[in-house]
Amino acid sequence: MLLILTTSVVTTITALSMSAISTNGVIKGGGTYYMISRSLGPEFGGSIGLIFSMANAVACAMYVVGFGESLITLIPETAYMVDKGWDQAIYGCITIVLLTGIVIVGMEWEAKAQIVLLVILLAAIADFCIGSIVGPKSDIEMAQGFVGYNWTVLQQNLGPDYRRFEEVDYNFFSVFAIFFPAATGILAGANISGDLKVIRLVSGFGPLIYGGCFAATLSSALASLVSAPKVFQALCQDKLYPYLEFFAKGYGPNNEPVRGYVLTFVIAVAFILMGGLNQIAPLISNFFLAAYALINFSTFHASLAKPVGWRPTFRFYNMWLSLVGSLLCVAIMFVISWITALVTFGFLLTLYLLVSYRKPDVNWGSTTQAQTYKAALTGVYHLNTVTEHVKNYRPQILVLTGFPGERPILTDFTYLLTKGHSLMLCGHIMQGQVSHRGREALTSRAYQWFKGRKIKAFYSIVDDVGFKDGASALVQENWQTSERNEIADYVEVMHKALDVHMALAVLRVEGGQHAPEALDHDLHAYLADVNLKDLSAFSRSSMSDVSLGSPQLDRGVSADPAASKKDKTQKTDEKDKSNSSPALHSIDTSRLVIVPSTSVHTRQQEHRT
Repeated sequence: MLLILTTSVVTTITALSMSAISTNGVIKGGGTYYMISRSLGPEFGGSIGLIFSMANAVACAMYVVGFGESLITLIPETAYMVDKGWDQAIYGCITIVLLTGIVIVGMEWEAKAQIVLLVILLAAIADFCIGSIVGPKSDIEMAQGFVGYNWTVLQQNLGPDYRRFEEVDYNFFSVFAIFFPAATGILAGANISGDLKVIRLVSGFGPLIYGGCFAATLSSALASLVSAPKVFQALCQDKLYPYLEFFAKGYGPNNEPVRGYVLTFVIAVAFILMGGLNQIAPLISNFFLAAYALINFSTFHASLAKPVGWRPTFRFYNMWLSLVGSLLCVAIMFVISWITALVTFGFLLTLYLLVSYRKPDVNWGSTTQAQTYKAALTGVYHLNTVTEHVKNYRPQILVLTGFPGERPILTDFTYLLTKGHSLMLCGHIMQGQVSHRGREALTSRAYQWFKGRKIKAFYSIVDDVGFKDGASALVQENWQTSERNEIADYVEVMHKALDVHMALAVLRVEGGQHAPEALDHDLHAYLADVNLKDLSAFSRSSMSDVSLGSPQLDRGVSADPAASKKDKTQKTDEKDKSNSSPALHSIDTSRLVIVPSTSVHTRQQEHRT
């Protein structure tokens, strides 16, 4: 009873979780793979999709083997073509050829075949129920073990009676490992064949039981033969793994995965001829259980992250119940066979890392992305309660570099201060308006540039705003060509930074910081892809060299000990300095302004001074 209860709990919880995911939106081709990949992301989806396809292909072979075993019991030994083992394989191969022909012809034929098999199966079940109610018809049947409904037998069967069989001492867990796959449907065909003679005694019409067993195995084989190629085709169409696009092609109005059918046929025939499926059965069972575990975890994770798109119409689910179901599936995997469980997780991890390394260009709005945003937002909220301290010094810098690659020296210099451990935001001030597609093109190019130089930074564009006049003065490299009012605006920006207690640095580089080769043919080609013909907005005249620091973290604390000592002295006679420049008060080095120096001669600088 405990075995039945445990397996029923797992399948029921998984069904509830699957119902929640299925009613959250349109489920396209791919079934389990589609649900997991669109919920947890391509890494999890790709991993489970590949092993789920493989599990279905091998399960198809197992169902056909079950059909062959049940069929061979009706044939006398004198009629064997070779021997029992080879005859079973021959009948299995013939069966898989016929089933593959049905699914290749069209799904309409497969649906009709399933209806016929379902009718036979229901008739066999009804025959079994009637026979069990009628009871044994002779003493011979009672001697063979069929006694009908009996209270004494029920009491005996309620308790455990583990025995030693084939030199193996069975207990709850070993019996559970044998029984549970029947609940998942993996070994239903293979496990039922050995009991056909006993079951026929219980039926009202014996031959109908054979028809029901044949229908059960063939129906399951057909379902696996269809599901494996469908899931594999959906996986290949998403291009998550290399060299698999060949199987993504579909044929006919229903986009039938004919190539996938052929691949599944080859795998099934190989395992039918191999025989001895008992060795790989626990591994296949673990593959299915891994899929069930991820389905339950997908429901839990979506409920936990609470993205806007998570609104299932099916309400009879619970996030914590789904989590329990996921953990229970994992526990059962280890109960069945801890070795195969480790192999399964190792295979999943390998596939996960492969997809993660390739970084496929897909964006499905997974709950993993929602959880990342939620965790970042929670961290930012938590910072509001964190007390500032000098030991937590983090220079957070806004650098007005324009396009980062156009002033690599300024970008690299700023990154020397942050080293990926502080906030670095590269701002791009643009004179004209930029379209949405143009903004996306330039942003993508900027992050590619960051990645190439291994810089951890953010990039932000501001176009056609009130900084236009100030930006036109900030981009000047030579004071000789600057108007007096432009110089005043340039200095005013520095004064503004000092007014809000930011540190100020003047960066002088011989030859200037501008790198015109940054706007190379790659960038022009990238912008051309989005039909952006006017590139004047991306020229150097639209970019500023001033970088403004972050909001203050350590107010009044200087990174230089001498400066700290000087600050203490300044505090003692703050009254005397009340009329001095704001730059003399509480300069915070965590809020940095980096201003590029200009290319002028020394005597010209002295003249200007």
